Amino acid sequence: MSNKFILIFSLVAGMLFTQCACTHASSYGDGGKNTIIKTDKPDISSDRYEKTLSDNIVYANALAIADGDVGMQGFDILKNGDILACGTRHSALYFQRMTTSGQYQKEMKIWYAAHGTNMSVEEDGNDAYIWTSNYSSRLGGEGDYYAEKIVSRVKYQPGMTLMPEDCEDNYYVGPYQNLLVCIDTENDNLCILYSSDETPGKDTKVVVWSLRQARKSPVSTVNIGTVIRGGDNGPVAETETISPDVAVHDLRTVKPKYSFFVNSTELNAGAPMQGFCIYGKRLYWFTGDGSKRTAKVSVVGFNGSVELSRQSLAFIDDKAGIVKLGSKSGYFEAEGIKIRKGILYTGYLWGPTGNWKLTVLNQ
Repeated sequence: MSNKFILIFSLVAGMLFTQCACTHASSYGDGGKNTIIKTDKPDISSDRYEKTLSDNIVYANALAIADGDVGMQGFDILKNGDILACGTRHSALYFQRMTTSGQYQKEMKIWYAAHGTNMSVEEDGNDAYIWTSNYSSRLGGEGDYYAEKIVSRVKYQPGMTLMPEDCEDNYYVGPYQNLLVCIDTENDNLCILYSSDETPGKDTKVVVWSLRQARKSPVSTVNIGTVIRGGDNGPVAETETISPDVAVHDLRTVKPKYSFFVNSTELNAGAPMQGFCIYGKRLYWFTGDGSKRTAKVSVVGFNGSVELSRQSLAFIDDKAGIVKLGSKSGYFEAEGIKIRKGILYTGYLWGPTGNWKLTVLNQ
């Protein structure tokens, strides 16, 4: 199957930020050391990290975003087992829902929204609402959109094309950028990460609110600061600088459940940050380098202490097994992490340029 992206989701039952292995990394800088502690009661048992490809960890096979034109950056797993994945192409952020057997709903896209490093899905009856970063700025080439200013909750509407200003349910944390979002509906948690210099030595602030309280919070209009967008392919023909007023839920008016700081540079240890998720009272931080074939998970408690530091997933060392999946070079890029109902899902993108293919792994 030519011109297909292969997304590989490794679900590791009970297992579980630079952003993505693309040419532009995140803006998270150097900082001080994280506090590392040991815990006797992890949510994810240590043996789950040792699962290999021979342990029958295939979840789905031969999937793609936009017929393979879009490479995955993040994903979530829906209650019925469907996958809703996102990726970027020509300055637009694409979302597409698919079954594990390869049945697709038409993709939806939002121009100039974000890079897509992280996303979550909240379901309401038959509707799926995507939580995503929004109002990013062009920091380089056509697809280099980062420095996201707000978070938006957007209904998945197959075939729809939106601009950032078309997203009406927005969430604001203050004059910060590089916002990434994740939700844990099982535990009523909304988590947003963003760049912060509030604490010396820690470059990233993590805040967790009650999801229900955040959604019920009053709406006000704020100016979110400067945004740069446009040029090349897209609805804004020439690059422009705007300073939009946006109607938002101002999360500064909502008391957080938890708030702490981490040093992203230490967590990354030279590898790109490829997503995060929250589950219970822990944050799971995912890093990986496709060329070096690495995939590592760090676990941070909601008190800010690192409980597990850069634990490698064993299957990533099986180059022969990865080659059998179709990646002739063994390239295997980590792209996203989620825990749903106690099961860890990790995503991967692989395949030669111009002939990306997709496979889905499960455990």
